Amino acid sequence: MFSPLETLKAVYLTRRPFMLNHKINIACDCRCKYCNSWQIKEDPTKLLTLDEIR
Repeated sequence: MFSPLETLKAVYLTRRPFMLNHKINIACDCRCKYCNSWQIKEDPTKLLTLDEIR
């Protein structure tokens, strides 16, 4: 059996994208709209602005 802490860690890790289709800037915490959809329809090399991250 897994401990509750191990279960929470597994859920957290599996819900975060490991392969991103854009360059991450310093303020990116992987909760932006691009990370959540795992793809970017515009320029994949675009650096995200603070407004796009929040």
